[in-house]
Amino acid sequence: MSKKSYLEDSIDTFIAKKLQSKNPAAKYAKYLFDPQGFIENELGFELYEWQKKVCDHIASEFKKNANKKHFVCRVAVAGGNGTGKTKLGYALIQWRFLSQPGVVQLLLSNSVFQTMRTGFLDLSESLKKLVERGLCNVDNKCFFGVKGANEVIETLSDWYTHYLTQAVTVSGLSGMHKPFMTFFFDEATEFEGRVWQALENMSTQGQILMYCVGNPVASENYFANVFLKRDEGKKTGWYAINVSLLDLPASARNQEVIDECIESYGKDSPRARSMIYGLFPHDLDTHRFSRNIIIKATQRK
Repeated sequence: MSKKSYLEDSIDTFIAKKLQSKNPAAKYAKYLFDPQGFIENELGFELYEWQKKVCDHIASEFKKNANKKHFVCRVAVAGGNGTGKTKLGYALIQWRFLSQPGVVQLLLSNSVFQTMRTGFLDLSESLKKLVERGLCNVDNKCFFGVKGANEVIETLSDWYTHYLTQAVTVSGLSGMHKPFMTFFFDEATEFEGRVWQALENMSTQGQILMYCVGNPVASENYFANVFLKRDEGKKTGWYAINVSLLDLPASARNQEVIDECIESYGKDSPRARSMIYGLFPHDLDTHRFSRNIIIKATQRK
């Protein structure tokens, strides 16, 4: 029998001590290192090729670092609307919540309206359907809250999924250090530098998954610079991927929207680069020189 990793031992300890050896999500333990299997088998939707690559990367990082008390798996996805980047984020939230008891997860967005519009309520309902009993949703925190002598104790402070808006993110993250955490940034292009700094301050301990998605618009911020530095050949610590609508199966594309964008703005326009091809514009507003010039200069021998 192979020795269990630090991650597996920690989960066993959490179940024994915090859950009185009763894990309401026990059937999902087999997906600990298999986000793709969980999403396809339990959530029942087929992943696009780019989504499979992200799942493979995350699975590889968690397997490789399972014995470490601290590591950070950073994933950044830039793409237009309809590419499935937010949908994958919510699927990953469900995978880690159910396969890794003891994880604390925060969904970060610009407003309550955006959070609800993009699926937090649907997330809560989906989780309830996936577990046999005990999932509560109080003040938009999903946690196991069944109490009683023979039931699971409340997990509000130790195992939950919650959302924070940008306005309260810095204060909400202050002083929070948990052994297992997930941060899902939706519309990451819009977040201010102080929020990114707070996020980086959180990444000094624990096993952490950061999944950040956004539209590649002209914006000089942390998210955009992850892709700029990657294109310049610099190390960023992020697995950064651009997703084009043209990469999706034909049945998943809105060809009418694609054709209209090209006809109205041109296939090489900043609008088409962002909306269709999932690429940042060549000219970021605050750069003295365009992205294209910078990248080509770094590639010269």
